[in-house]
Amino acid sequence: MILNKRNGIDPARISGPYSLLAVMLLVAEILFAIWFYKAQSSVERSIAGSILAVVFLSLMLLIMKINQTSKHENERAESVSH
Repeated sequence: MILNKRNGIDPARISGPYSLLAVMLLVAEILFAIWFYKAQSSVERSIAGSILAVVFLSLMLLIMKINQTSKHENERAESVSH
């Protein structure tokens, strides 16, 4: 597991694109959540919340695209080997 209860994030456990994206998402979401929490006005909260949502959705779409690409590559490799 990437998260270690005692030391936080263990960089040695980041071995693939999904782990890296998960860590990036975790760090970005924590920073935006802190900004959202410390925001002084409703406008600032709206901006922080919007950016938080956009970052989350962008990384989720990227993961879906990586899944789709790797699925097509696996299908092509199987069709060539048969």
